[in-house]
Amino acid sequence: MEIRVRLGKNVRRLIVGKGLTFRQFAKDYGFHMSFISRVIAGDANVTLLQLQKLARALNTRADKLISPPRET
Repeated sequence: MEIRVRLGKNVRRLIVGKGLTFRQFAKDYGFHMSFISRVIAGDANVTLLQLQKLARALNTRADKLISPPRET
């Protein structure tokens, strides 16, 4: 699985786990909704700084965001 797709799946799982909509997450943590949509779709070429910001917002480590998603 491509790293961008893994990132998207993990971000989606963690946002949903927080009980937030993607729009609310974007608003609360200072992301543009279009960026979050591209990340979740696996289309975003995320910089290291963006990856770090996502990890902090999701209360996890950056390496966990790009690891293979947990099976649920």
